[in-house]
Order: sequence, then structure tokens, then C-alpha cells
Amino acid sequence: MFKPIVFIFLCLIAPNMSIASERNISKHTQAEDHMLLLTVMSAALRERLYNLKNIRFLEEAGLPHVDARLVYQTLLLEISTTRTQILLLITHI
Repeated sequence: MFKPIVFIFLCLIAPNMSIASERNISKHTQAEDHMLLLTVMSAALRERLYNLKNIRFLEEAGLPHVDARLVYQTLLLEISTTRTQILLLITHI
């Protein structure tokens, strides 16, 4: 009997919770959103640079040189794209 009452209560309160979360989201300015995006993109760039260093270990683990080179070139392209996006975001802020 307790579970249905909790479920009904949550159904009744859920619309109010979504309105409250929309109000909190609207308090953020566009610059704050850009800064959060910049933080996430910087972390992604840092991770890709770290992965670039690990390709040597993949080759030692048995990955063929051709495949390792393909992964290396793909990571370089991703790094270049992410770096360009970060620079555009910085100039936009």
C-alpha cells in the first residue's frame, strides 16, 4: 500500500519540480553556458592528447602498425577540430 501512495505523490510533485529546474536553468547566462562548454571541451582535448601518447602502447600490445597509424591520424584530426572549436568559443565569449 505504501508504494502506490509514493508513486501518486511523485506524479503530483513532478510538474512542480520541472518548473523549478527550468527556473534554475534560466538563471544561467549565456556566458556561463559558454564557460561550462569550454571546460568540457578542454577536458576532451586533454583526454585526446593523452590518448595520442598511448598509441605506442597499442602497437606494443599487438596492434598492426597500419592500424596504429590510422588511429594516430584520426586522433590528430579530432585534436585539430577540438582545438579549432575551443578557439572559436573563446573568441565568441
